[in-house]
Amino acid sequence: MKDYVVNFPEELKPELVKRDQKISLLWGSGLFQEAEKLFQEEYDLIRKYEEELPKGKRFHKGYYLHNWGVVMILQNEPAKIQEGYQKIIFAFVEDLFDHCTLEQVHELPAYKTLKLNPFINEAFLNLIENKTQKLIKSGTVPRNPEDVLKTVEEPKEIAKTEISFEQIKPTLDSYLNEQGEKPKRVFVGGNYKNIAVLNHLAEIIKNLDFFPVLANNFKLQNISEEEYENLIHDISMEMLKECSYAIFEVTISDGHLMEIERAIEFTDLKVLLVYQTTELGRKPTITRMLMAKKFEKKGYRNFTQLTPIIQDFLKR
Repeated sequence: MKDYVVNFPEELKPELVKRDQKISLLWGSGLFQEAEKLFQEEYDLIRKYEEELPKGKRFHKGYYLHNWGVVMILQNEPAKIQEGYQKIIFAFVEDLFDHCTLEQVHELPAYKTLKLNPFINEAFLNLIENKTQKLIKSGTVPRNPEDVLKTVEEPKEIAKTEISFEQIKPTLDSYLNEQGEKPKRVFVGGNYKNIAVLNHLAEIIKNLDFFPVLANNFKLQNISEEEYENLIHDISMEMLKECSYAIFEVTISDGHLMEIERAIEFTDLKVLLVYQTTELGRKPTITRMLMAKKFEKKGYRNFTQLTPIIQDFLKR
């Protein structure tokens, strides 16, 4: 830490410990709103004591700001998420002021969390770094990190030109975990012009106590359709890799043929191809190349026939 950073006074420490213990219990129980209130209490208390410090001295508040922001993001409300990231930006400012090198700052949670946000441009983080470095050199280090942001552009004004798959992967991982455990995840693939059939497959899978995973159901906030289209291939492949089963409705050919090609590489993935046919035993209209793959294939003439086909596949 820089020499102008001082330790909390002894009379403040028990007040913080008392609240930290409550926060730990609330966080573990998923009561993020209540935890947020306690973090605000802690921060306000720290700032009150900080104002009594001699001129040029300050407390390091990065830990409290970062965790305060995280519990806001975990509430999964758009307004809270935006405000939560703002708190983490303030934590980043605190780290820049108080730690000795940028290398140290880049290893801390605030910077890493911001880097994973696909809507925060690295150029914006660089602007903050440059601003804090100028203030440190001038000997003007404010105690309130918000003061620094008043002269730096908001992230929304410096939009990313391109969002990478690595940036959205943590969000995708969380989404998959929410769907259910991997041993019972079932990737549902096919032409989305046939979405009614794909949704019906998903409903059958749910009724059999498995977890359907459709790329079309994974949504990202504040992302354009064009950006999503650029990522959908990687999203689908990652979903496929993180499932134990895959069912493809292949009556209408489309981009899912690439997914089926990749499915061969995942040796632990069990794959079923289903297709519509007018008569039992009649050749389907799908390509010969697809039918030559060493996957289980089943034709069906109506939705009623799909349920036992899928049940046999998943519960064999």
